[in-house]
Amino acid sequence: MKEMGKEIKIVTTDSGLGGLSITALLAERLKKERQFERVNLTFFNCRPSDEIGYDNLPDNETRASVFSNALYSIQDKLKPDIILIACNTLSVIFDKTDFSKKTTVPVIGIVSNGVNEIYEYMKTDNDLRMIMFATPTTVISNVHRKMLEERGISPDRLIYQECRGLAGEIEKGAEEKVRSMIEDFMRSAASETVRKPISVSLLCTHFDYVHDIFREEAGKILSFNGKIINPNSGMVANFLNNFPERQVSKTDISIKVMTQTRHTREMKRALVQKLEDTSSAVASAFENDILEKNFFEYSF
Repeated sequence: MKEMGKEIKIVTTDSGLGGLSITALLAERLKKERQFERVNLTFFNCRPSDEIGYDNLPDNETRASVFSNALYSIQDKLKPDIILIACNTLSVIFDKTDFSKKTTVPVIGIVSNGVNEIYEYMKTDNDLRMIMFATPTTVISNVHRKMLEERGISPDRLIYQECRGLAGEIEKGAEEKVRSMIEDFMRSAASETVRKPISVSLLCTHFDYVHDIFREEAGKILSFNGKIINPNSGMVANFLNNFPERQVSKTDISIKVMTQTRHTREMKRALVQKLEDTSSAVASAFENDILEKNFFEYSF
């Protein structure tokens, strides 16, 4: 990490576009906190191809191999001081990558933020059940449940709900389909709570874009206590806590959005306004994204 008050290069990355929401939060906090004179902030979409995403790959070994190649290219071509994995799916497979065993670049994932927030809330009520909405890869990993069990949370209080296909529909801006899917997922998960009080965790960064729909659908369940845990902002806060509380006079921020898969006009229509509500600079960078089709190699 470079000396406080000098330039820092940060790369945020995701298996899709959910991590842009964290990038937007980070950009605004960096501007407000003024901990650096210059910030080079790049979001890179690690999706390998237009046709296939990480949840479509056959196993975690393949996912880890593809993600590792992307990380090596990020390290070699963008030369970041730190990498933020703004994605639960990629965070759960990071330790399986070759990159994780060899890199000297600090890498921060999002899983521990979600686990910490869930634990701190659940320890206040022993009857509480937590519905954890996540992608298939995250659910299969079982990582949140394992970490919470290690802290003493009984597994019967933790309900994973797989939300297959939801992130992709959010990126398309298919609001009615998204609402219908969330309604179905919510109903399915609530059936396992046996009339106990429930809270909700959003363990995919894409879900922040439709937080209000999750709240509306959760509100239809009588036992919902009103609490929704979203670790996106917590990840940003914890990242900034790594640096001394000291302000420079002004922070100049350069922001880029890069990808080797095409961000369609449909995707931009769906997400630009949502990003604009948090950071106009990140929304603009997404509108003017940089396409590098061969940024990293992959095979599966």
